[in-house]
Amino acid sequence: MEIYVPKHLRVRGFWAMPILHRDRLIGTVDPKVDRERGILYVLTFHLEPDAPRDRSTRRAIEAAVDDLAGFVGAAKVTWPKGIASSYSRR
Repeated sequence: MEIYVPKHLRVRGFWAMPILHRDRLIGTVDPKVDRERGILYVLTFHLEPDAPRDRSTRRAIEAAVDDLAGFVGAAKVTWPKGIASSYSRR
C-alpha cells in the first residue's frame, strides 16, 4: 500500500493488494472500481521475479480479480496494456 507515497514515486499503486497463490505472495494488483460504468480497472499489476508465470497461475489471478469485480458490482475488468486488453466477467 503506497497511500503515503507521492504519486510519481509509486511502484505498486495506491491500494495495491497482495496476490497470494498457493502458499506464496507472488505479486500485487492495484484495482479501482468505477461503479457508474460497472468497470473494475486494474491500474497496476506486478509479479515478483520468482513468481510462476504459467497459464494456471494467470487463470487463478484472473479468477480472483473476477471475484473481486463481482463483489464490488463491476461487470467488466480492464487490465493495463501488455497484460491483457480486457477481461470480461464470465
